[in-house]
Amino acid sequence: MASDRQYTDFEFDFGTGRTAVQKLIATVPRKELDTYFAKMREFAKAHDLKIRIKRLKPGFDAFFVDLWRSNVMVTGNNVADTPDFYVYVYIDPEKGGSAEMAAALVKSMKKFVSQVPGITIKKKK
Repeated sequence: MASDRQYTDFEFDFGTGRTAVQKLIATVPRKELDTYFAKMREFAKAHDLKIRIKRLKPGFDAFFVDLWRSNVMVTGNNVADTPDFYVYVYIDPEKGGSAEMAAALVKSMKKFVSQVPGITIKKKK
């Protein structure tokens, strides 16, 4: 299956027309970014996900946060230099990904990041 998006360092294949099965907005106070990233690393480790946290550009408080394994991809980016991270969960059913698995991951992620002072998480429509 050909991919719309090419990530050579990711095992996850977005595939043609694949859409997010879970969408959230996590609002993280700027002073708590380090805590948020630490909790996302703990979450990744607990679920055997690789993680990459990358600043969009120097001097700009916007980040890419990507977590993945072969059957799931979680992106959490705030490229607009705001406290809002738009979190999307994609699955690959051909490799065992399911909506139930994605829901369980989101539930677990919320448990980890709920420890970040001042964070709010809501479903994105």
